[in-house]
Amino acid sequence: MKIIATDVWICDCCGKELVFDYENTDEYEIEWEKESITTFNISGKGYGSKFDCTSLNFDVCDDCLISWFETFKINPLPKQN
Repeated sequence: MKIIATDVWICDCCGKELVFDYENTDEYEIEWEKESITTFNISGKGYGSKFDCTSLNFDVCDDCLISWFETFKINPLPKQN
């Protein structure tokens, strides 16, 4: 496997670094690790909002995202059988 590029993402919650290596393929496939990261981009909230005229950008790893969802009154994760 020949690596043509590497991206390093840092979880804004716990500080964990996730490294993603891009292989040298025509399809630009990504060799994903067992874990991924979710990027949130929140902007343009309405007038009177506590976040009026604010733009928020942050990255959260899977472990932190699951922990965050567990604090929700209504958990968005599907229930496991």
